Amino acid sequence: MKGVLFARVKNKDMFKISTFYRDDYEALSYICDEAHCVASIMEVIKIRPDIIISYFYSWSLVICFLSIFTGSKVVLTGGADQISDKVYSGKRLLLNRCIAFLCLLFCRRILVVSSEDMQNFIKIASFAPWLKKKIALSNHVLKIPENYLNCKLGFDNSKKSIKMVTICWMGSVENVLRKGVINAVDMVFDLKCAGYDVSLTIMGVKGVGADYIVSYLNEIKISDCVLFTGPVSEDVKFGLYQESDCYIQLSTYEGLGHAAAEAFLVGLPVVHSNRGGLVDTIGYFGFVFDVNARLGSDFKNLIDFLELYKPPIEYINLLVSKSTLQQRADSFKKAFNNV
Repeated sequence: MKGVLFARVKNKDMFKISTFYRDDYEALSYICDEAHCVASIMEVIKIRPDIIISYFYSWSLVICFLSIFTGSKVVLTGGADQISDKVYSGKRLLLNRCIAFLCLLFCRRILVVSSEDMQNFIKIASFAPWLKKKIALSNHVLKIPENYLNCKLGFDNSKKSIKMVTICWMGSVENVLRKGVINAVDMVFDLKCAGYDVSLTIMGVKGVGADYIVSYLNEIKISDCVLFTGPVSEDVKFGLYQESDCYIQLSTYEGLGHAAAEAFLVGLPVVHSNRGGLVDTIGYFGFVFDVNARLGSDFKNLIDFLELYKPPIEYINLLVSKSTLQQRADSFKKAFNNV
């Protein structure tokens, strides 16, 4: 049986860089004799796969229509920010939800990755209740090397120094804004004004989004506080987690918040917006911050959180046990075998 993982990425290196693509390709390989990662419609036509895991809900509609002629079974997955009223509104939101409805109509099943996405798709399916059986929740894989688990030391406020870290694909300004990087920069600014030696390390592919961040940093005169690493290896990533005092994810929307979840699992305190999948993985075990506010004089609450933070080991172990590669592969297999 031939399987394809499809995502309309500009550079196929993203299949190697992005953890969730890598893991889903491996999960697909569990149930296929032959598996491929493809980024173009023509590649799909050439391979003529038996099954397709298609990412996100715009180009996936083309894949769904194509499957009518090729006979491929199509399952859709990935974060559904397109249909969230926290991200879009008006005609754009209506159009996105119409496309998502058609995806739901023509695909075999949709595997959502957060409870918020589940609720949004159920709203869309309210126009045709029989479609609700096509929607299922399937956790992304959270696979952390054992030697990195739960090894973060506590925060020492006497040093008046805070090292923050985040990950963001900066190929577009839209994604930088959605991921809340500007909100994170504002928090760095407020902590610096409060007398802290603060730094923010941003990992991830650079592009016009990075240029936008640099322009903003120059505008508020804290460019020396932010470091861009570009893409990094897994060892470097986890090494930066261990060296940092907190991970910051102030997104307006998150599918799963995979990088934030990874940081949380290795014991790093997470400052986040509690939106989308962040609710399911971290929630109030992290420091929840309103993305429409500024830190300002409330920085003391953040410092108290960092000083008192202790990783919730029992919950972390439970989260890992519910997010294995085998469970993801099993959800793929079930989705393709059942309507």
